[in-house]
Amino acid sequence: MAKMSDHLRWTAASHLTDSHGDSLLFRTYFKFALSHHQIFIFAVSFGLHLSVQAFLPYSEAADSAL
Repeated sequence: MAKMSDHLRWTAASHLTDSHGDSLLFRTYFKFALSHHQIFIFAVSFGLHLSVQAFLPYSEAADSAL
C-alpha cells in the first residue's frame, strides 16, 4: 500500500513539472497569454477605461470645488 501511494505521488509530481522542474501549469498559462496577447491587452485596457470612467465624476467634482 505504501509503495502504491509513493508511486501515485511521484506520478502526480512528474505530471506537474517538466524535466527542468518548471511548473507546467505556469508554462501553459504563459503560452496561452503569449498566443492570446490581443485579448489580454484588450481586457487590461478595457478595465483601465472602466476604472477611469468610474472615478471621472469625482475628479470633475473636485476640480469644480477648486
